[in-house]
Amino acid sequence: MIELNHILFVGRTTKDLEMKTVGEGKQMTSFTLAINRTYKNANGEIEADFVHCSTPRSTISLS
Repeated sequence: MIELNHILFVGRTTKDLEMKTVGEGKQMTSFTLAINRTYKNANGEIEADFVHCSTPRSTISLS
């Protein structure tokens, strides 16, 4: 049996999702999430990390 790792990112999308067709008609969705860090930097500001994601169309529901 194949074991898969699961992760959960909680953040904000930085712009609209990009849906495109690749290869033999397969659809992909790309997006970037901005995720705040849980601590402040030396200047007292909260920084964010930007995570670039790509996923098969079937895993995203757009409504």
